[in-house]
Amino acid sequence: MKRPMQPRILGLSALVLTLSVALSTTASAQASPVVEVSFEKPEGFTDAYPRSRSGSSEELQETLNEVTRLFTEQAARHLKAGDRLKVTITDLDLAGEIEPGRTGAMSLRVLRPINWPRMSLRYTFTRDGKASSAEAKLSDPGYQDNSGTCARVGGLCYEKQMVGRWMQRQFG
Repeated sequence: MKRPMQPRILGLSALVLTLSVALSTTASAQASPVVEVSFEKPEGFTDAYPRSRSGSSEELQETLNEVTRLFTEQAARHLKAGDRLKVTITDLDLAGEIEPGRTGAMSLRVLRPINWPRMSLRYTFTRDGKASSAEAKLSDPGYQDNSGTCARVGGLCYEKQMVGRWMQRQFG
């Protein structure tokens, strides 16, 4: 005759396993890289309006939100758990240029080799309790070399690649 399983022991094992998973998930969430992004006088940035030469405050805010998101995504890929990166963007020049004479729905961003993405920033990076601060000027003159990837991805793709390469070189 087969002996019935003892539900108490099985229940206790399941509880211990569940608590272990919950604690490890909480620990890893707390240890993930922390990124803070701020912008200094963004209305004066060289080119921060992706759809017009001098867009609305909503268009500028969309760009700032996208830049914040791309820094967060790239930090998750290139920084170690527990790292902290505080960035202040002081200038932004998006890849390409809005074609002169076109406005509204007719505006068109044209990507030329001379209009590569650029970004100026100040940052403080902390790893293992040691902090370092510096200024950086990011640029990617060869941004069109990876245009196949960006055609599929869209939205500040060239800037995202530029920031990712910088993080890899600087902190990776």
